Parts: sequence; C-alpha cells; structure tokens
Amino acid sequence: MSLIDMKLFPVLLGIGFFGSVFILPPLVISSFKKDTSSGLDVLYGTLLTYLAIFLTFIVMAAFIIATLIDLIQYQLESLIPF
Repeated sequence: MSLIDMKLFPVLLGIGFFGSVFILPPLVISSFKKDTSSGLDVLYGTLLTYLAIFLTFIVMAAFIIATLIDLIQYQLESLIPF
C-alpha cells in the first residue's frame, strides 16, 4: 500500500512531527547540561523552548489563516460581477 494513498498518512505525519517537536528539546537540553550549578536549569530551559515553539506556531498559524481568508475573499469577489 502506497503512503500517498493511505488515509492515515497525514495523521501519522502530524504525530511524528509534533512528537519530535515536543520530545527532542528536553533531550537535547539535558544532554548539554552538565552537573554545574551555574546557568539555566534544565526544566526552565525546556519551558522556555516550549514557549518559543508555541509562539512560533501561533505566528505561523495567524499568517496562514490570514492568507487563506484573503484567498477566499478574492475568489468570492471574482465570482460576483457587481
């Protein structure tokens, strides 16, 4: 069965993408963190990373939704001649 014909492919792709976005930052931050008391704690670094990810997703979603609304308005205006 081809991946393109699968109805489940977008779901699996989304799960894989969001899983990697939310699992990899804590692993990377904890791997770089040494046993020193100076610097940012692993938990705070992870929370700041998640905050940055959420803000990035919100900004991207706002741009995509605005573009879709403009496209729909343009298509509706081109259908009505007056």
